[in-house]
Amino acid sequence: MIGPTGFIEVRDITKEYDGIIALKDVSLTLKEGKITGVIGPDGAGKTTLLEIITGLRLPDSGEVLIAGKKWTEDSGSLKRNLGFVPQDFSLYSDLTVEENLFFFGQIYGQKDGTLREKIEKLLDIANLKKARKRQAGKLSGGMKQKLMVLSCLIHEPSVLVLDEPTRGVDPISRTELWELIRFIKEQGTTVILSTSNMEEVSRMDEVVFLAEGRVLVQIEVQNLSELFPFKIAEIKTDRVEDLIEKVEKLKNIKATHVVGRRVRAYFPREYEKKVVEELSQIVKGWYPVSPTAEDVFVYLTGGFIGE
Repeated sequence: MIGPTGFIEVRDITKEYDGIIALKDVSLTLKEGKITGVIGPDGAGKTTLLEIITGLRLPDSGEVLIAGKKWTEDSGSLKRNLGFVPQDFSLYSDLTVEENLFFFGQIYGQKDGTLREKIEKLLDIANLKKARKRQAGKLSGGMKQKLMVLSCLIHEPSVLVLDEPTRGVDPISRTELWELIRFIKEQGTTVILSTSNMEEVSRMDEVVFLAEGRVLVQIEVQNLSELFPFKIAEIKTDRVEDLIEKVEKLKNIKATHVVGRRVRAYFPREYEKKVVEELSQIVKGWYPVSPTAEDVFVYLTGGFIGE
């Protein structure tokens, strides 16, 4: 194990590529035993941040400490206690599922008997037993992702880092991957992953919103809605355009957003009583909803309508 805390501290990290800022003064403290998501659009700096945390890339300035240890001081110990799953498939396509796992187990010095028992357990956990003799290159996208995760679990790391693990996989595979990630977390492993999919935020314990190489906020998911200064009223309708026209004419409505056959109306918290009165005059019913992670992110980046 890395240590009793497993905390990862990122201190004032800056990284540039040919004069283009990838990360700027990034500082974070990532908690042990949690699932932390690094959230942001493509080009936000997510991959660079994860590569620096895992020692695959050096920052131009700043440092990373894992349970008080620096990569420059104890890289061997840190590598043995971290697992990193990159975006692209990086295993041996011509080897079977089982052979890939056995190969990586041997690299980490696992004894043959113990390794075989561990592989059986991992295949069972990831529901890959039936695919054990299939060549890795012939697996579906979701199976490939699960296999890469398993290859990083062979040496039982204290910290598992995944770069966009659900990108490009189908909904069923995405659910299975998240079940695997949740299981890993329940075993006490600290999980850090990146994604641009805001819908996945609810599956995490805390999030780091990243945009243009800068941290917008680091916060527990359960407290995310506190960052959003507006209330939201959701109204079901079969005549979306007509309803939007009516709602947008109301004095205290800040913005509207269409979700299927529903219209969401955003308004400042302090005007809730007035908006309730106004809405009651044009619709028969509506109900309050919580802001989504996307609502919060767009607001924090200054892209919220009316801001």
